Amino acid sequence: MYFSLTWQPLSTELNTLVYMKLKFFQKRKFWVRSILLLIVLPALFLSVLVALVYKNQDTIVEQLVQTLNNDFKGNFKLSGSHISPFENFPYISIDLEKLYLYETEEEKHILDVEDVYIGFNIWDIIFGNMEIKSIVLNNCFLYFKTILY
Repeated sequence: MYFSLTWQPLSTELNTLVYMKLKFFQKRKFWVRSILLLIVLPALFLSVLVALVYKNQDTIVEQLVQTLNNDFKGNFKLSGSHISPFENFPYISIDLEKLYLYETEEEKHILDVEDVYIGFNIWDIIFGNMEIKSIVLNNCFLYFKTILY
Protein backbone atom coordinates (compact mmCIF):
# COMPACT_ATOMS: atom_id res chain seq x y z
CA MET A 1 0.00 0.00 0.00
CA TYR A 2 1.40 3.20 -1.17
CA PHE A 3 0.30 6.55 0.06
CA SER A 4 0.65 9.36 -2.25
CA LEU A 5 0.48 12.66 -0.53
CA THR A 6 0.04 15.56 -2.82
CA TRP A 7 -0.02 18.80 -1.09
CA GLN A 8 -1.17 21.96 -2.76
CA PRO A 9 -0.63 25.14 -0.90
CA LEU A 10 -3.69 27.10 0.09
CA SER A 11 -2.37 30.20 -1.61
CA THR A 12 -2.79 28.63 -5.07
CA GLU A 13 -6.48 28.00 -4.42
CA LEU A 14 -6.85 31.48 -3.02
CA ASN A 15 -5.07 33.02 -6.01
CA THR A 16 -7.35 31.14 -8.38
CA LEU A 17 -10.41 32.34 -6.48
CA VAL A 18 -9.25 35.95 -6.46
CA TYR A 19 -8.36 35.75 -10.14
CA MET A 20 -11.85 34.48 -10.96
CA LYS A 21 -13.49 37.30 -9.00
CA LEU A 22 -11.30 40.05 -10.48
CA LYS A 23 -11.42 38.76 -14.02
CA PHE A 24 -14.10 41.32 -14.96
CA PHE A 25 -11.46 44.10 -14.68
CA GLN A 26 -9.83 42.67 -17.77
CA LYS A 27 -12.97 42.85 -19.86
CA ARG A 28 -13.41 45.71 -22.25
CA LYS A 29 -17.09 46.11 -21.42
CA PHE A 30 -16.21 47.00 -17.82
CA TRP A 31 -13.85 49.80 -18.87
CA VAL A 32 -16.23 51.19 -21.47
CA ARG A 33 -19.04 51.40 -18.90
CA SER A 34 -16.73 52.93 -16.31
CA ILE A 35 -15.54 55.65 -18.68
CA LEU A 36 -19.09 56.32 -19.78
CA LEU A 37 -20.34 56.72 -16.22
CA LEU A 38 -17.41 58.72 -14.89
CA ILE A 39 -16.60 61.05 -17.79
CA VAL A 40 -19.18 61.19 -20.55
CA LEU A 41 -22.38 61.44 -18.50
CA PRO A 42 -21.22 64.30 -16.21
CA ALA A 43 -19.87 66.20 -19.23
CA LEU A 44 -23.18 65.73 -21.04
CA PHE A 45 -25.11 66.86 -17.97
CA LEU A 46 -22.96 70.00 -17.61
CA SER A 47 -23.40 70.75 -21.32
CA VAL A 48 -27.18 70.56 -21.02
CA LEU A 49 -27.13 72.92 -18.02
CA VAL A 50 -24.95 75.47 -19.83
CA ALA A 51 -27.23 75.22 -22.88
CA LEU A 52 -30.24 76.02 -20.67
CA VAL A 53 -28.49 79.09 -19.28
CA TYR A 54 -27.44 80.15 -22.78
CA LYS A 55 -31.03 79.80 -23.98
CA ASN A 56 -32.31 81.99 -21.14
CA GLN A 57 -29.44 84.49 -21.29
CA ASP A 58 -31.39 87.25 -23.03
CA THR A 59 -34.30 87.14 -20.60
CA ILE A 60 -31.92 87.08 -17.61
CA VAL A 61 -30.02 90.13 -18.89
CA GLU A 62 -33.24 92.00 -19.71
CA GLN A 63 -34.62 91.34 -16.21
CA LEU A 64 -31.33 92.42 -14.66
CA VAL A 65 -31.06 95.70 -16.58
CA GLN A 66 -34.74 96.48 -15.98
CA THR A 67 -34.31 95.88 -12.24
CA LEU A 68 -31.19 98.06 -12.16
CA ASN A 69 -32.95 100.88 -14.00
CA ASN A 70 -35.95 100.69 -11.65
CA ASP A 71 -33.83 100.62 -8.48
CA PHE A 72 -31.52 103.54 -9.33
CA LYS A 73 -32.28 107.09 -10.35
CA GLY A 74 -29.80 106.84 -13.20
CA ASN A 75 -29.91 104.80 -16.36
CA PHE A 76 -27.84 101.67 -17.10
CA LYS A 77 -26.67 100.79 -20.59
CA LEU A 78 -24.54 97.91 -21.83
CA SER A 79 -23.07 96.95 -25.17
CA GLY A 80 -23.37 93.17 -25.00
CA SER A 81 -23.42 90.03 -22.89
CA HIS A 82 -22.37 86.42 -23.04
CA ILE A 83 -22.12 83.32 -20.84
CA SER A 84 -18.84 82.75 -18.97
CA PRO A 85 -19.26 79.37 -17.27
CA PHE A 86 -15.81 79.22 -15.61
CA GLU A 87 -14.97 82.90 -14.98
CA ASN A 88 -16.66 82.99 -11.57
CA PHE A 89 -16.49 79.30 -10.66
CA PRO A 90 -18.45 77.56 -9.01
CA TYR A 91 -21.16 79.89 -10.28
CA ILE A 92 -22.32 80.23 -13.87
CA SER A 93 -21.60 83.83 -14.84
CA ILE A 94 -23.10 86.21 -17.32
CA ASP A 95 -20.60 88.77 -18.58
CA LEU A 96 -22.12 92.22 -19.08
CA GLU A 97 -19.74 94.01 -21.42
CA LYS A 98 -19.15 97.76 -21.24
CA LEU A 99 -21.70 98.67 -18.59
CA TYR A 100 -22.31 102.41 -18.18
CA LEU A 101 -24.31 104.24 -15.51
CA TYR A 102 -25.66 107.65 -16.45
CA GLU A 103 -26.99 110.05 -13.83
CA THR A 104 -29.35 111.56 -16.40
CA GLU A 105 -29.70 111.12 -20.13
CA GLU A 106 -27.90 114.38 -20.95
CA GLU A 107 -24.86 113.95 -18.71
CA LYS A 108 -21.65 112.01 -19.01
CA HIS A 109 -21.59 108.54 -17.50
CA ILE A 110 -20.54 108.29 -13.84
CA LEU A 111 -19.68 104.58 -13.84
CA ASP A 112 -17.74 102.78 -16.56
CA VAL A 113 -17.11 99.03 -16.21
CA GLU A 114 -15.48 96.98 -18.94
CA ASP A 115 -16.69 93.57 -17.69
CA VAL A 116 -19.21 92.72 -14.98
CA TYR A 117 -19.45 89.03 -14.15
CA ILE A 118 -22.71 88.24 -12.38
CA GLY A 119 -22.66 84.77 -10.83
CA PHE A 120 -25.74 82.60 -10.43
CA ASN A 121 -26.13 79.18 -8.92
CA ILE A 122 -26.98 76.76 -11.73
CA TRP A 123 -29.81 75.14 -9.78
CA ASP A 124 -31.40 78.52 -9.04
CA ILE A 125 -31.46 79.34 -12.75
CA ILE A 126 -33.05 76.01 -13.62
CA PHE A 127 -35.81 76.51 -11.05
CA GLY A 128 -36.40 80.13 -12.08
CA ASN A 129 -34.89 81.85 -9.02
CA MET A 130 -32.65 84.68 -10.25
CA GLU A 131 -30.73 85.28 -7.03
CA ILE A 132 -27.30 86.82 -7.64
CA LYS A 133 -24.57 84.97 -5.74
CA SER A 134 -21.52 87.03 -6.73
CA ILE A 135 -20.50 90.10 -8.71
CA VAL A 136 -17.00 90.63 -10.12
CA LEU A 137 -15.99 93.94 -11.75
CA ASN A 138 -13.05 94.22 -14.18
CA ASN A 139 -11.56 97.58 -15.23
CA CYS A 140 -13.99 99.76 -13.36
CA PHE A 141 -13.89 103.57 -13.38
CA LEU A 142 -16.02 105.71 -11.09
CA TYR A 143 -16.26 109.42 -11.84
CA PHE A 144 -16.92 111.82 -8.97
CA LYS A 145 -18.23 115.31 -9.20
CA THR A 146 -16.72 117.86 -6.93
CA ILE A 147 -18.69 120.90 -5.95
CA LEU A 148 -16.70 123.81 -4.60
CA TYR A 149 -18.40 126.48 -2.54
